[in-house]
Amino acid sequence: MVSQGWIDSQGQLFGVVHRPNEYELKNTNYKSPVGVILMAGFSLSMCDVDYFMSKLARHLAKNGSLVLQIDPYGHGDSEGNLEDVTVDTLRRDINTAIEYVRSQGIDKLYCAGRGLNATLMAEYVNTSKVNGVAGIAPYCLNADQVLNIWHKTKCGIYDCADIIAGRDYRNATDFEEDKLSFFYALGVRIRNLHGQKISAKIFEGLMRYEVKETILKSTHNSCWLFYDKNGTENQQIHQWQPTEKDIYLSLDTYMHNGFRRDPLWQHNVMQKICMWITEHSQCDVTWEA
Repeated sequence: MVSQGWIDSQGQLFGVVHRPNEYELKNTNYKSPVGVILMAGFSLSMCDVDYFMSKLARHLAKNGSLVLQIDPYGHGDSEGNLEDVTVDTLRRDINTAIEYVRSQGIDKLYCAGRGLNATLMAEYVNTSKVNGVAGIAPYCLNADQVLNIWHKTKCGIYDCADIIAGRDYRNATDFEEDKLSFFYALGVRIRNLHGQKISAKIFEGLMRYEVKETILKSTHNSCWLFYDKNGTENQQIHQWQPTEKDIYLSLDTYMHNGFRRDPLWQHNVMQKICMWITEHSQCDVTWEA
């Protein structure tokens, strides 16, 4: 069963809930109710590129999970515009989504997302709020990398087409590669980003955002997936295991190993996420106080 509406008391955050039917609940492998929150890449509506998150939601619901897709503030059907979005507004919306799903009587809660949203979700792992996170190409840039790209950008609101200019959406031959890679790290689709405005506050927040502690702290309760062009033809999925030495990823990683717009690859990623959540939820998960 699918329902949609505002999931916060202020009527600003819009979500879609997928509930498993009785047959699916009877045939689930879960020992206790499991909830999953899904977030698309930055600037995209909840369905995500190629309706990836909507398809994943259906996969998870058929597997017995209660699934919530959300449009963060400034995205999709939620209130606000993209230029209103900061790292802190995204954190606020993730917390609101967590509280909503927990209020549905869920025992174990998981998050799944792309890019920056996946990494921000991981901040809640190893607490009493979230048991684990699955992320596709999670944002993991050193703050200095962001500073090198955006240090000349003054405070204000910018047209995205001015911030990252270019018109070759298919091959990206006329875009600045470092800026393009940065936005890929956020989980952006450039064609969708153009036509919107963005605040320099998002850059400022990421210039101060050191992701190292978040990623390393969630290592044992996370599933980080990247496109692997050198993998076997029917998979091409690399499950990243971050370590102290290689915690910060290069811009080139996101340029060439981010989200793959291939139906078979996307299907395999969905299957991997569903399997990981199923297996992880059977374990006794502990968190730090």
